[in-house]
Amino acid sequence: MITFISITATIACIVFLILAIQSKKKKSPKARKQFNAATIFLFLVILMVIINPDKSSAVQPSQSAITGETAKLTPKEKQSIITESVESKELKQTGNIGMTPNEFKKLFNKQSAQIESDLSIRTVNIEKGPARDVFKYDFSDDLSLIGFVNKKDGSLSEIKIMTQAKTKASAIDFLLAFGTTVLATNPKSDPDAAKKVGKELGVFDKDVDFTTIDSSTIYDGVNYRIKNYDNLGLIFSVGSSND
Repeated sequence: MITFISITATIACIVFLILAIQSKKKKSPKARKQFNAATIFLFLVILMVIINPDKSSAVQPSQSAITGETAKLTPKEKQSIITESVESKELKQTGNIGMTPNEFKKLFNKQSAQIESDLSIRTVNIEKGPARDVFKYDFSDDLSLIGFVNKKDGSLSEIKIMTQAKTKASAIDFLLAFGTTVLATNPKSDPDAAKKVGKELGVFDKDVDFTTIDSSTIYDGVNYRIKNYDNLGLIFSVGSSND
């Protein structure tokens, strides 16, 4: 199955790359979309290399945070993330990532549709909080998104994407959400933004250990961080570089 996905993703990456080059020569507006799609499929190819079971013995939950199966993230654990993040901010306007929650939703869904991904944000229900307001969205039992909103102007200040019950399928979904979120939060940047951010974070390093990963980078004024928490799982955070 992994080999099939790798081959399919490789072919798709090459096809979209060729189409993008042709579109760019013709100065077609489709070039950007095709470059974005090629980048996401490149992510999948690299991920399949990392988690290919033929290259190592069976992986146990304690050995790898990207492929091991652990308990699902409970509502209580999600709430602890919200509480910790909200309470870590003073009761004042914080930085923002240049959009509102609904604008992020539209950009995320647009980028996701362009690569024919099933991931989409259907609703944004904002709840009141002490320092910042918050909205939560579950893509599945294995993948969740939490957004933090500045009270003063309704701007989006931070996004967290979390996964804990990490089957290979949910690992792929996490990576798709990773790439789509980078592209959505940098709508005017080059189509290689997701690949550059991933490289800076070290997620494509040959010897990457997702059980201990903790790295961050600033790209185009946005701060990106990926970290694994023993009790919560893998969390990808997006926020203002001014915070």
